[in-house]
Amino acid sequence: MITKDGSTDLSGAYVGSLRFGTADGEGEVVWTAHNGREVGRYKGGFKGGKMHGQGTFLWANGDKYTGEWLNDMAHGKGVQTRHNGSVIHSGRWERDRPVYW
Repeated sequence: MITKDGSTDLSGAYVGSLRFGTADGEGEVVWTAHNGREVGRYKGGFKGGKMHGQGTFLWANGDKYTGEWLNDMAHGKGVQTRHNGSVIHSGRWERDRPVYW
């Protein structure tokens, strides 16, 4: 089990590379709420059990972020789109927030 956000009680099963029993390398995880409802899924790089490197997070509503990750946060270059394909933000991200400059 990987905990994504303790405040909302999300957890998910990880499938992929391990190092010392922790997600490390390429892998995929599907997060679910305590009621079993899927909240989102991530496929890409992991380091030390956290999303790291290149990857894509797909929310249950169809919105997605594809790009760089650092310590479980969108960080670096990336694109977030809505379920209909319209772009929310394309460019730099820092600590899970879009950078406008």
